[in-house]
Amino acid sequence: MNETMLERRFNLAQVSLFVAMGYFLTGLLGQLIAIPPGYATLFWPASGLALGSCLIWGRKALPGIYIGSFSINVYIAYASQSEIHLFLPCLIAASAVLQAFVGAALVNRFVGFPFAFHSPQKVLHFALLGGPVSSFINATLSCFVL
Repeated sequence: MNETMLERRFNLAQVSLFVAMGYFLTGLLGQLIAIPPGYATLFWPASGLALGSCLIWGRKALPGIYIGSFSINVYIAYASQSEIHLFLPCLIAASAVLQAFVGAALVNRFVGFPFAFHSPQKVLHFALLGGPVSSFINATLSCFVL
């Protein structure tokens, strides 16, 4: 299997730390527009970061997505003064990982990565598969869990 230069350049710990920190910080950004008590938002930039991380680093990004999602969900529960049950953030983090993994698999399968940004058809397919189609996974599972 051919690894890209970025896949070879960074080890698992470096990728995990980078992705976890990025997911947490972009999750904080998404929380700025959340509806109280803080579990519903229309804009979640952490999902885009997770998808991009999976496209660039592949499976190396998955632990970082899990850690970042788990961390931001514990923070949200703490900040909203909710009772913190670690089971919920664990399940939500698992569904965030599944969303990123499936989204990257769909993009790689039907669009390819990297792809020709000058092709409107490729851009549309990327936007649909990486956006609403893959986001449906985490949104559905997380709402069910909550």
